[in-house]
Amino acid sequence: MMRLMNDLTDVEGWMSKVFDDAFVENWKKRVRAKEDDVSEPMLDWLVEELRFKAQIARYTDAINIHNGDVVKSDSVVLRDLAKDTKQAVKPLEKMEEYALGYNLGSDEGERDYVHPSFFPLVYGRSRILRDRTIGIDDAIAAIGQGDIIPVPKDPATTLSSRVAQQADIYVKPYSSNIQWLPFDVRFREDGGCYIASYINNVHPTKNRDVYHVIERVLEKIIPMWNMTLTPLKDMLHSRSRIEYRRAEYEKREQGTGPEYPQKLVRETQHELDDRIYDWRGGFYKVIQPEPGRFAPIAMPVQLAEGLPPEERNKHRIEAQMDLRHDYGDRGLQVILRIHNARLSPAHPEMVTKWHVEGQMNEHICASSLYFFDNENVEDPLVEFRQASDVEPLQDVIYDKGDSLWLEQVFGLKNNEPAVQEIGGITCREGRAVTWPNILQHRVTVRLKDRSKPGHCKAVNLMLVDPNIRIISTSNVPPQRLDWKDESEGLQELLADLSVDEQVHRLKRDENFPWTVQEAMEFMKKAREEREAFNHYQDVAFRSRTVSI
Repeated sequence: MMRLMNDLTDVEGWMSKVFDDAFVENWKKRVRAKEDDVSEPMLDWLVEELRFKAQIARYTDAINIHNGDVVKSDSVVLRDLAKDTKQAVKPLEKMEEYALGYNLGSDEGERDYVHPSFFPLVYGRSRILRDRTIGIDDAIAAIGQGDIIPVPKDPATTLSSRVAQQADIYVKPYSSNIQWLPFDVRFREDGGCYIASYINNVHPTKNRDVYHVIERVLEKIIPMWNMTLTPLKDMLHSRSRIEYRRAEYEKREQGTGPEYPQKLVRETQHELDDRIYDWRGGFYKVIQPEPGRFAPIAMPVQLAEGLPPEERNKHRIEAQMDLRHDYGDRGLQVILRIHNARLSPAHPEMVTKWHVEGQMNEHICASSLYFFDNENVEDPLVEFRQASDVEPLQDVIYDKGDSLWLEQVFGLKNNEPAVQEIGGITCREGRAVTWPNILQHRVTVRLKDRSKPGHCKAVNLMLVDPNIRIISTSNVPPQRLDWKDESEGLQELLADLSVDEQVHRLKRDENFPWTVQEAMEFMKKAREEREAFNHYQDVAFRSRTVSI
């Protein structure tokens, strides 16, 4: 049902078409022809839910699709902004033309114009201003100022026994070496927002156009983050969409099939269970749970305000997240990455690993991707999976030894990790998607015409938990030696010089600021550390198993 809803909301003009009875009937007819397990009550539920979501989308320009509140938007503003983003990013792309091209990812062809592991906060090396903060305009003048940030005490290892028992897990959740540096975001009285401190690796004067487009992207992403984070604030969203109480089956085809398998001589119980599983899966399919009539769990305030009082009183008003209202005085902290998946006939596909964003140091609570330049690629696919609560499964009534319903209804298998792949979103140019950082995600990009090269460029904005303040670029002056001199063409010149020659060309104090080559060494260490953390996180994510 979630997949069908996602597919229909990819149709141009879906917000009005779902209220067109002729369109709805044709859509139902197509679904009936393709989907065996979709019943009339399911279709009726979907139509009512889509009409409800369409009313919300008129206010938000976005729609929440998958469980976990993945949100997508094809806002006209975002589509129109793609052209400006391409233009603003061009100077950053030039860096890739010479020695400053860099790549943190292990995926073939993935390149970063801006990556938070390049010139990050390095404990014991970076400097912090303890007595003041800096903005965009005075950032360059503050280079070299401040006190060295001490190395924190070694963080305790807080791994559960299910994770720690793996011999290859030695990582600590918090890093005592490196932290990504967010920039500060403030809200304007007119409802917009502005960037209040420099973006790491984006020059505050030479690349000012990047700041302007990122502000405009944020003005669309922040309301989407509100939608993504609302379920974490309003616990009613933790309820099951449709209850499943009893495992029941029906034959795939009419007639008689093989009899129920009986235990053979010298056959183990495990072998018998496997034969029963194959027998049931081959000749029977589970009867999917039927929904009742759709009713929203809670009513967004925007819709409730338009209802008559007697109708409004029938609904619970949703406790929505409002980042501007709740954190307007202190602002937000956001981490930026801009990357490019470059494909070629020799490497026509890129698939990232399943992962979450950042380490524990960054306290990232939500993330986003905005695809602003897709050239000769199929629409990139962003997929999500969640670690699921398996306790409610104990209440399901089923025959002893039967676990086929787990796979056919929930996408889970007995004695395997309690991880559900909840679906994916295809991202055409100009689309943005947000999700909570409790979900793992991966991105797949493929060439459309495999005889020619192509690319996919995206802005990745990550929201630091607004309840926690971490060290940001308002506290840490720029750390790049090549930013000390504003001369035109300086970066190209320095790229051809050794570290000693760069230091001679641009004076520095006590090995600070850093050269690009030095930053690359920090970046390599960050890559190793984060790969180890991602492995730990993935093991932890999959450590809970289904057991019925």
